Parts: sequence; C-alpha cells; structure tokens
Amino acid sequence: MLKEIIQQILTGGMKSKQDIAQAIGVQKETLDDMLQLLVKKGMLRTSECEPVEGPSCSGCSSQGSCSSDLLGQAYFVTERGKKYARREKL
Repeated sequence: MLKEIIQQILTGGMKSKQDIAQAIGVQKETLDDMLQLLVKKGMLRTSECEPVEGPSCSGCSSQGSCSSDLLGQAYFVTERGKKYARREKL
C-alpha cells in the first residue's frame, strides 16, 4: 500500500490527501500515518508551498513529483521513493 501512495503522487498531478486516501481505500488519518512513515524512510520529503489559486502549481519546478494537501504542505517523492515505486513485487 505504501507503493500505491507513491504512485498516486507521481501520477495525476496535484492531489489532496483525501483524493489519495479514497484512491487507495483508507481513511485520511491512516494516510497521514503512512505519509509520515514514508517521510521517515526517506521515500518522501515535505515542503511548505505558497497557496495557489485553483488546483494548479504550473509555476512550481516540482509539479511532476508532488502531492499537496492544498493547505500549504506538499509531499515530494525522493529518488529512493521512485526506485521503490518501480520495484517489482516478488
């Protein structure tokens, strides 16, 4: 399920935590715990973002590997996270 979170962030552009939680079938609170675990494992990093008008971060250089909760905090997939997301199931 952690891999699904990373894949959700990498695909489909900017998404809210609620959107990701619905897509993978968990509660938002559960997703928050999973996001923190991914940050601790070095697969995601967080950053504060400037508020944007509407669902677009077209001016951001990280728009392809980001998931923002639309309240100013965004999650970015690290290289380690990208490798993990590409890894095949055994």
